[in-house]
Amino acid sequence: MKDDNNRRTADRRSFLAAAGATGVAGIAGCLGEDNGNGGGNGGNGGNGGGNGAAGGEEGTIRMHTSTEGTSAYAMSQGIAAVVNEHSDDVYVEGLTSAGSEANVGLLGSQESEMGYIDDTLERAIRAEEEPFDQLDYDPVQVFFFYDISTFWVTADEAYQSVMDIDEDTSISPNVAGSTNRTTLQLALEEIGISEDDYTLDNINQADQASAFNEGRLDVGILQLVGPNLAGWGQEIVSTVDAQLLDYPDDAAQTLEESDIVVDWFDRDEDISDGLINTPEEVLGIAAPYIHITRGDMDYDTISEFLWTMYDHRDELGQYHDLLELFEDDDYWVDTAFPEMPFHPAAADFFQEIGVWNDDWEVYEQ
Repeated sequence: MKDDNNRRTADRRSFLAAAGATGVAGIAGCLGEDNGNGGGNGGNGGNGGGNGAAGGEEGTIRMHTSTEGTSAYAMSQGIAAVVNEHSDDVYVEGLTSAGSEANVGLLGSQESEMGYIDDTLERAIRAEEEPFDQLDYDPVQVFFFYDISTFWVTADEAYQSVMDIDEDTSISPNVAGSTNRTTLQLALEEIGISEDDYTLDNINQADQASAFNEGRLDVGILQLVGPNLAGWGQEIVSTVDAQLLDYPDDAAQTLEESDIVVDWFDRDEDISDGLINTPEEVLGIAAPYIHITRGDMDYDTISEFLWTMYDHRDELGQYHDLLELFEDDDYWVDTAFPEMPFHPAAADFFQEIGVWNDDWEVYEQ
């Protein structure tokens, strides 16, 4: 699905401007304050993961992903279960958070040892855009997690195209604090739809089906996590007359020529045959997610975590279908961010299993 040669390495506009006032305030709070609650309540889902082991005891990895009800959170729970069963030297907690932007702050406030981010956020960190110009640690890569492809979905037949979105349209492009939300708003801006042109809502993915049924939401999102339709997306398709919004040819071309990473998907084969009034081919906004940690994170802890997970990778699929992908050695580095160094323990691990690329950088502790 991805073509790394087509990945852009810089945004056209400031990440801060795209994030909007609510999102930016949330990031700034995470980066600047240690309020003990894990960096926010995640908008309608998750509690910020603030109930983890305090202070990050030696050998503990608090892994933050996204809100409750998401594939990311379920996968982190599965990884934690397998590692904790087989290791006496590292203890993993799979915890909720408000999303990838919050994860960066949680790492900085020592409330997390590992969290996932996507390529949009990685570029913002690398460009030292506010508030990421104030980080007091060096983010480093650990391993690839998954790809997410996002589509606009509605249960209202009045909406056929993204160009039907107007100021009376209530849309929720993922929860506040999620970089995916920022990327989706960037995509709309790219085709001439600014935040002033719609009513921005903040509804957790898992709550979208009920929001559609109750008439509280006009346009939400449907996502492929890896090759699979997310469970909450399956609920939407099975409980409402769901249809995906189309992109006119000129809008699709604009996105394909922009910094936004997009791909085309077959409606029935790739997404769901339960969708109505949807073109056979639809455009999705694509994003790879990786787990990062602090550059000074203990070498032995990261090494033990990776090797335990790897040695027992055949058990991961018991907890989530997507975790079966880790049985393929190449999947662990399916996408790497070339400008971000790897934690030295991760680099040694990937060299040992034969998937290291000498063009990648290793962080010097």
